[in-house]
Amino acid sequence: MIAGNVANTCAYDPDEKSTVEECRKMFEEQVMWAKEAEVDFVVAETITWLEEAKIALKVIKDVGLIAVSNLSIKKGDKTRDGYTPEDACKILEDNGADVVGLNCFRGPKMTMKLLNKIREKV
Repeated sequence: MIAGNVANTCAYDPDEKSTVEECRKMFEEQVMWAKEAEVDFVVAETITWLEEAKIALKVIKDVGLIAVSNLSIKKGDKTRDGYTPEDACKILEDNGADVVGLNCFRGPKMTMKLLNKIREKV
């Protein structure tokens, strides 16, 4: 199996609506490269905003690829837009993600403590 990858855009700003379109275009370009390379699935990772993760997920699913959505928890125990990891993963699952989880942005110790709640929810 061959995986493609997209990561956070560093452009998403929840207070700036134009960044949604900017992120979508960036993800579309990257996902099309992956599709042209005939990858089996795309991993969206190191994304700290649930809303940005949803943009990436939609782009991946719209081209018919398997989507692995991994969030990164920058600090505390929530996404940057205030969702618990388990709620965010459930939302991604409900939006079509084939696999959900966390990226080890802050290391395995922090990541592992959050996984049980995610497993209970999804």
